[in-house]
Amino acid sequence: MHFEISKQELLAAIHRVEGAIPNKTTLPILSNMLVETIDGKVNFSATDLDLSIVFQSIADVIEEGAITIPSRRFAEIIKELPNEKVSINTKNGYNIFINCGLCSFKLNGLPKEEFPLLPEFERSESVVMEQGVFKTMLKKVSFAMSKDETRHILNGTFFLFKNNTLNLAATDSRRIAIIQNTQSFNLKNEKRLIIPTKMIIELSRALQDKGNLEIAFAVNQVAFQLNKTILISRLIEGEFPPYEQAIPNQNYNKMKIDKQLFLSALKRVGLFTSIDSQSVKMDIFKEKLIVSKITPDVGEAKENINIEYGHSEISINVNPFFMIDILKVLDKDVVEFEIEDEKPCVIKEDNAESGKLIYIVLPMTIK
Repeated sequence: MHFEISKQELLAAIHRVEGAIPNKTTLPILSNMLVETIDGKVNFSATDLDLSIVFQSIADVIEEGAITIPSRRFAEIIKELPNEKVSINTKNGYNIFINCGLCSFKLNGLPKEEFPLLPEFERSESVVMEQGVFKTMLKKVSFAMSKDETRHILNGTFFLFKNNTLNLAATDSRRIAIIQNTQSFNLKNEKRLIIPTKMIIELSRALQDKGNLEIAFAVNQVAFQLNKTILISRLIEGEFPPYEQAIPNQNYNKMKIDKQLFLSALKRVGLFTSIDSQSVKMDIFKEKLIVSKITPDVGEAKENINIEYGHSEISINVNPFFMIDILKVLDKDVVEFEIEDEKPCVIKEDNAESGKLIYIVLPMTIK
């Protein structure tokens, strides 16, 4: 194998696939990336067996072939090279020669045959979406994924393709984020997927504001193809909680508030929370909201905010950081809350492009 490639293109490839390289592994081959020339282009691949990333680069292919290269060492070398064309050449079995300007290096590689085979997907079972729309949908729900590794089923985002709609949902059992977008998918059957957090993070990094995204399905696997990148992930097995049942059927009292004023107040009052006491109090009066927090041995904070509200007085305790996460991704300047005493707080927003949003935050009990 022999090809020449610009340093910038090589760094782009390394940066894209390194998210699939495990920090620790008992299989030495997983610490390597597969470099393979196919039809005059160069594919860079990495996998941890759960997540795989393939990046297709533009290069001058002189001789076709394939080799696996130690990923970390290879990345360190390329980052320090001068900004010139890089030559990658394999000789004498699995020796890899890297030349750039007056610099030259030799690395020991491993054969392609030791690298895990990546799954194949049928295009008949795929859908196409705009990257910008999908990127926005992910941003508006993925923050609610659970970080508790003991609740494996919640360590990802739920996808439901059904009747030309895509529903995304994420929850850590104390808050729920849901978004629905109507598309023309033309799938024969509905698809239910729980995509792991690591894949969601890498996918969010790869998505751009323009261009198309193709999503393909296989047994316990999903693939996303966009630009020069293919991301493949195993799915989380099991049934996602029936989040629809948490959406209140009845209409609650509605409170309207300036998003930025509320966001700033929560950040300031939230400074007085602690590990043992993570809630703030919201006292809701007609045309006024008081956000406060009293923490023994620390002090207290209180802020008044003008609101639109014409119902009975309510007091609830909420996690301010959950509210902050939601407010950061909302588009409108004025937020409407559906709120009742000791009931979940509901925030809804419709966006013509990204879809219908519903956020549910459970109140906190103060002992």
